[in-house]
Amino acid sequence: MLPRASVGNGQWLGKGWFSSWRRTWLKWRGRLLGLVLVVLVGGSMVALALWINTTPWLRIAEVKVAGQQKVEGKRVVEAAGILGSHVLTVDLDAARRRVEGLPGVKRAAVDRSWPTGVTIQVEERRPWGVWRAGNTNYVVDEEGVVLEVASTPSPGPTIIDKDGSLLAPGAWVDGEVLRLAQLLATVVPGEMGGRVLSFEYLKAGGLLVVTDKGQARFGDSKDLEFKLAVWKAVLRAAKDKGIQAGHVDLRFGYRPFLRWS
Repeated sequence: MLPRASVGNGQWLGKGWFSSWRRTWLKWRGRLLGLVLVVLVGGSMVALALWINTTPWLRIAEVKVAGQQKVEGKRVVEAAGILGSHVLTVDLDAARRRVEGLPGVKRAAVDRSWPTGVTIQVEERRPWGVWRAGNTNYVVDEEGVVLEVASTPSPGPTIIDKDGSLLAPGAWVDGEVLRLAQLLATVVPGEMGGRVLSFEYLKAGGLLVVTDKGQARFGDSKDLEFKLAVWKAVLRAAKDKGIQAGHVDLRFGYRPFLRWS
């Protein structure tokens, strides 16, 4: 027989009380087991997260640099600043931007090399010509970024900045002036049949091209084809009159200024 329990009013509880208690236990057992499971899993997840964040096995131990020739790999690694960072949470995009901030780097790509490595692919800026300010020659790329001070003669066109502003690696020269010089360096030999020797630049006067056929001040790139046509006409007329057109100012439309030599 099942034991019986008494209540305050003197009644006895038998099978009915046990059945009620059993139903209550079955009802809460699943919840209690679920709660225990949540606690166990949650604790395991916290422990796993702590382990992931603290273990040295997931720290970046090697950074490889590829594609560079003039930029030192050590400088690239230092600029990236990710050595020892967590391989899962490291900000690769921020590292890329820091590398691209180096004067000689045009573009960079930063990728994980599992399990604990990172590879940085570098595209360097290529010298286009020289920007001369005062007695200092600065090597610039095609976008106008100053790469270095030219200690030896460098290939490519030379733009002589008559205003003489001092520069530093990583600085930018006047992009519009540089683009016009690049265009004239390509167009003038074909259009004028002459050889470009150098360029001169003044903020007040713009760009002047120096060739073996004389000089022409274009100022800016506005109406470039018209200016070239006027220059041709001036040189032709000067030749017919037996004079040497040493300097032509093309900034004034149909009224070019001519100084002969």
